[in-house]
Amino acid sequence: MDPDKTYVISETDSQEYQASYKVNGITTDEIHFIAGAVNNITLYVKNSKKEEKPKIDLKGTKKLVDETLQEKETKTFHFELRHQAWEKPATGDKLVANGEAVTSNGDSADIIFTDTNSTAITTAEQWTNLLKPGKYYIVETDSDGYSVTYTISGMDSGPEKNSFTIPAILEKSITIQFEAVNTKDKSYKFEAQKKVTGNVPLPKEGKTFKFEIQDKSEKAVALGSANILVKNKPVNIVFTDKAENSITDWTKILNDGEKYTLVETTTEYHVSYLDESGSNKENTFTVEYGDNATMYFLVQNDLDVGDLPSTGGSGIVKFMQLSLIVILIGVGIGGYYWYRNKKVN
Repeated sequence: MDPDKTYVISETDSQEYQASYKVNGITTDEIHFIAGAVNNITLYVKNSKKEEKPKIDLKGTKKLVDETLQEKETKTFHFELRHQAWEKPATGDKLVANGEAVTSNGDSADIIFTDTNSTAITTAEQWTNLLKPGKYYIVETDSDGYSVTYTISGMDSGPEKNSFTIPAILEKSITIQFEAVNTKDKSYKFEAQKKVTGNVPLPKEGKTFKFEIQDKSEKAVALGSANILVKNKPVNIVFTDKAENSITDWTKILNDGEKYTLVETTTEYHVSYLDESGSNKENTFTVEYGDNATMYFLVQNDLDVGDLPSTGGSGIVKFMQLSLIVILIGVGIGGYYWYRNKKVN
């Protein structure tokens, strides 16, 4: 050692521990000495765990209970974490993070959170930087007809069980556990059949009847079709959505508590809407979700020889066209005789 130089003794691998030194009975954080000024050094090194700043961690899970799903059929759910600015949640509350979970019946899945830049949030350090003091809430944005219950553990939650508050001073690390459970405890089915009666024969190839389920603004929310080959025999009406996809869950098509109307759109017959007992019923109905709730219609068309077609169908148009032709022929014949008689006189 050069006696005129100052030297430093330090631990090179503290392994996340805090090192303290005791030199000749004096405790210090660093050891500095001039080689020529000391004869010997008694050194004691003590390592203690570094004191970490408190952190915030947030973890979420999603559980789905839906016995109507097929095996291995999955559902995707989305979430928003917002910073609540006022006493109650509002649409203008600042979005802090988005979440997504893919799960199937009876399974739980982790909610994958991302920040507003679509960066995955995977560490407590990220959550600590994001969650400033204040109140927050997590909400599922697309429940898809399910009833949702929330729970939060690790912190006090609000009455909806989906909110928490970050204190101004964080005295210790906290882990917030959030869970959303979706349950399909309310169902709804819509069933309808078509039957043709009367003594007018069907075409050899049968006849296809079209239907719509219309909302209160008379816009079609579902389409139906039934091909009748034999009279006096009910045939199931096959319904699809507007994109002509099969309907497996009517709660996605018909909203609870709203009114709809079943309409036969192409008919040349008298139309009757009947219930399961065969009694007449209104073709406007109100949807009421419930355990095994089902709405049933029997659409019956009657036409006998000599009957006029049902008002509003394509048959009435043909009938009116034929009537007009007969009237025009009669007017033509009458005009011809009037002109001939006038010329003779």
